[in-house]
Amino acid sequence: MLTENQHVQTLTVMAESLRWGLQEECQLGSDVIGQILPCVDKLLPLHQNFLCAMETRQRESTDPSNPKNFLIHRIGDILTEQFSGEHGAEITALYGEFCSKHTHAVNLYKQILQNNRKLQAFIKQQRRNGELKRREIPELLLLVTQRITKYPILLERLLQYTDEASGDACVCRQALRALRCVLSGVEQSVCERQKEQTFTHIMQRLDSRSVTRLRSGETFSKQQLTHTHSTHTLTHSGPLICRTSSGRLRECLGVLLSDILIFLQEKEQKLTFAALEQKAAVVSVQRLIVREVANQERGLFLITESSTGPEMYEIHTHTREDRNTWLAHLTKAAHSLLGNKTKAVSDDDDFKSQNIQGHQESLLSLDMQVCVVLEEKLRVFADLSGRRQTDLLVWPRPHNIPQASTLLMEATKEVEKLAVSLMLWFQVFIWLPGNNNHFSPEVMEKVEPACAPSLSQAHHIIFKASECIHSLTRLLLSLQAAVIIQDSIFEVQKLLLLDQATLDDFCPTDEKEDKGFVAPEAELSPCGSVPCVEMEEGAHERVEEEREREGLERVEEERAELLEQELVLHKQIERLREEELTLEKDRERLRQEERELEREKQIYM
Repeated sequence: MLTENQHVQTLTVMAESLRWGLQEECQLGSDVIGQILPCVDKLLPLHQNFLCAMETRQRESTDPSNPKNFLIHRIGDILTEQFSGEHGAEITALYGEFCSKHTHAVNLYKQILQNNRKLQAFIKQQRRNGELKRREIPELLLLVTQRITKYPILLERLLQYTDEASGDACVCRQALRALRCVLSGVEQSVCERQKEQTFTHIMQRLDSRSVTRLRSGETFSKQQLTHTHSTHTLTHSGPLICRTSSGRLRECLGVLLSDILIFLQEKEQKLTFAALEQKAAVVSVQRLIVREVANQERGLFLITESSTGPEMYEIHTHTREDRNTWLAHLTKAAHSLLGNKTKAVSDDDDFKSQNIQGHQESLLSLDMQVCVVLEEKLRVFADLSGRRQTDLLVWPRPHNIPQASTLLMEATKEVEKLAVSLMLWFQVFIWLPGNNNHFSPEVMEKVEPACAPSLSQAHHIIFKASECIHSLTRLLLSLQAAVIIQDSIFEVQKLLLLDQATLDDFCPTDEKEDKGFVAPEAELSPCGSVPCVEMEEGAHERVEEEREREGLERVEEERAELLEQELVLHKQIERLREEELTLEKDRERLRQEERELEREKQIYM
């Protein structure tokens, strides 16, 4: 009650004395005063009523014989009424607005104080006022901001001295839970206000002449963000390092909005869309897949799907904590858009089509993850062989079945090239100095000395064999991805066929006749007409219910099979990660062998 009385006095001074002085003596406008002292007029009666209710309860609990002696047994009902229901919502809204405007109010006050001599004289005069206690407006604003954060501490201390057996302890806990909800709402309002200010600052720095070209061929500019500001809300922003198409790293500013991710770079003290070399600086968050980069604690892969095919971005942060923050925000934004889309589709009558579409999107997402793992594996092989081709030849695309037979034919050709290179290497290995003892005399006799190749030819053959191995690895991994994609597409097609069969079972007889079907129970009469099959209404309903139950069972079975396939894909991903660790060990072993070959080369030369 003591601290609440002090808080009411602070609000009274701000709402009456300071507001009157700023308006009458400083000649400030009402809109400016409202920005310096936001929501004070509405906060004052709210706390006055709260203090009045506690004082009334104190008088009711006072001993008539001794007015200074009182014992309050029940206070939880007053606290619950203050911090829950309509009062709780009002406190959340008012303190959310006050705290979010606190920084702007202090900056505006300091800006006006520098140039307004009337305000300077008024503040100097108010310092002698005993009500202010030598406090200025920024200190008073800070006291009001801090007041809402002190209520939980007071209520927790109150619960420590409340008997658990009494009914008031339960009511006080309920009030404490309501108060924490209020604090959460106030904090959310402050965060949203800060994000709005950050987004406004970014838009002010963004050059209006800067544009970027999307993958669809359309241009994206600042005007599109300005005109659709209501639909784009800032979720997160921060520095990022993007890898361009040529492999170079570029510092940029990542701006994650509700539906898109924008990469910006600083140029001549302004922000422009980042130049990522044939990659768009604007990425759609819808159907975005986010994965961590293997063996790197600050890297992320972003895979986005569009009508022109998938595109992968590799980004890095400065710390591991920043990477985890970006991962959480990107994943939440993608799931939010996917959830909104699913909710909109669920309002339609075609539930089965929506269910199949959901399974199709899940399979596509898992296929994209598997392809990312396979491409990481290919990248490891490329690092070992020094090649630049680190991308798969196929990627999951909607309504597009990759031709695995073409990849298989190319892999067969690479195997033939590899066989020829190995045969040549066999001859080279025979005629290298010091290696003759490894072969029998019969083998040595079959090889003519005139055919002995030089050491440079040997290195050329090794290069050709390494190139064939890399191409073969790329083709085989792409073939594995193609097979996985085809399996997913075939499963979705099978679901669609089952769904079509179920819908045909539900079609009336006349609709089937229009589609070219004839009911199996109907028999042609001598004149060639189809007689009407008579059936009792109850039996007909039971047949329809049975068919509907069987159709739902088939859908559930297919759903179980899809879940099993999802588990299998997760196991494959785990196995590929284990293979990555094995490849890392093989890389070290190959480097050691390469060093030994270099030493032998120096000896021979």
